[in-house]
Amino acid sequence: RRRDKMDCATIYCDPDDICTVLSRETPVARKEHKCDECRRKINPREQYLREVTLFDGKIETWKTCVDCQSIRDNFFRDGFFYGETKSMLHDYVRDGNGDVPESCLAALTDGARSMVCQMIEEEWEDADDYL
Repeated sequence: RRRDKMDCATIYCDPDDICTVLSRETPVARKEHKCDECRRKINPREQYLREVTLFDGKIETWKTCVDCQSIRDNFFRDGFFYGETKSMLHDYVRDGNGDVPESCLAALTDGARSMVCQMIEEEWEDADDYL
């Protein structure tokens, strides 16, 4: 059976309140930024996702690298918490003992795939320590 993208959206997130996205764009960085998900540098001339949100009366700007955006697009079906994507993905990998469908990995950007594979390998190493 062929899997589509929605089959990979397996991490369930049920936020109590939903923020309002005021703007969403994918600019090319003119200066260095930091991804609010994985904390890596977004370098000048690199494209990234910038979202301005309104939540609980507070306006915030979120910057997400293309790799973390790929993870959100492929693993989170019902929403996510800004700044928690990598942590929630790590919990998913750990709870599944490193079992992530290959079709999900194939849909990711190279950097996102590397990030997920590293989490899988760490989970397998931890499991080997218990054997």
